[in-house]
Order: sequence, then C-alpha cells, then structure tokens
Amino acid sequence: MEYCRLSGKEVHYKSIKEITPQGLYYIDEGETHYIDFLECRKNFVNYVNSSNDFNISDLKEIESKCVAWRCMLQIEFFSEPRIKIIIPYKKTLWERITKRNFRKCSRIYLDLLYRIRDNGWSTFDLS
Repeated sequence: MEYCRLSGKEVHYKSIKEITPQGLYYIDEGETHYIDFLECRKNFVNYVNSSNDFNISDLKEIESKCVAWRCMLQIEFFSEPRIKIIIPYKKTLWERITKRNFRKCSRIYLDLLYRIRDNGWSTFDLS
C-alpha cells in the first residue's frame, strides 16, 4: 500500500452540507450528492478481505465501523465511486515562518473526523 495515495474524486471540504449517522451530503457541480455510510462500510470490509495489504483474515461488517481511510488533510470514503474530501493547503514563505495556515487546515480536518466519529463511524489512518 502506497503511503497516502488516495485516488477518489476530489471534493472540497466546503462542499459538505451535512453529516448524519446515515451518511454525508455534499454539493458537486450544483447538485446534492449523498455518501451512504452503510455502503462505505460494506465496501471497506470487502476491500480489506480481498487485499494483501492488511493483516486481517476475515473482517466482518458487524465488526467494523470504518467508512473511509485518511491521511493528513484528505479523507477518502469507500463509496461507489470513491469520494475524497480535501482540505487544500499551500505552503508559502509566510506559512513556513508562522504555520498558521497548516494549523487552520488541521483544525478543519480534525473537525471532520470528529463529526464522522460522533455519528458512530470511524476512518482508517494511512499515515
């Protein structure tokens, strides 16, 4: 498994409208889309069971609450097709000195993770 190589369709975090216990609503190209967390969990379990990248022999859906995997400032849901929520980060000279932009992006990222967790789901850390 390559470190942090997420390949889903990119969606900016500001496009997220709502996160519920059932899923996530976001806007893309003017239309509302829905990510179903039950579908994501099923797809994640199927991926783990068919992959050689994990040391798990037979993960069951009932044992998992995982709906996405993540690396810093990116969360990719196991929807069909996969959707990657991104928090854009640009490192300027001023940013190298102050790190303010990175802290702001990190807070946004953690807030998204907490909202997913608070609705009863988890994400798999790739870092």
